[in-house]
Amino acid sequence: MTAARGRLGCLGGCVVMASESVDLVPTVPLNRFANVTLRQAKADLHSVENADEGRASFGAVLRRAVELAGLAEKDAADRLGVDRAQFSRWFSGKENAQVWKFHADPVLGPALIRAQAEATRGVAVRTVIDIPWAVNE
Repeated sequence: MTAARGRLGCLGGCVVMASESVDLVPTVPLNRFANVTLRQAKADLHSVENADEGRASFGAVLRRAVELAGLAEKDAADRLGVDRAQFSRWFSGKENAQVWKFHADPVLGPALIRAQAEATRGVAVRTVIDIPWAVNE
């Protein structure tokens, strides 16, 4: 990189003097991270007391979603393309549920959203009936 004669600033806070057609090279490189010790980021897993309990708690939300959708567990499992035993493991918390399958279903997706809202403290669930057509007088 070349520059016209004069005092120029560069990234990192270094200052160089340059004359016509001379390559710019920082005279004093400034490394702001020279004294930073690198270490691996770790998740704080102490806040999760029992993962099985958390999965079982979410399993209850899934079960409520199936109930809100008006489906039997077998029918819901069929809609999601999983066997009944898999569904049971999700409900009991023995396995993480494939929640995306619920959200992809046009009946179970909205039911899951409502079930999650019901299970959230401080959330009020209101039902709104919206009729999209106008009545002519």
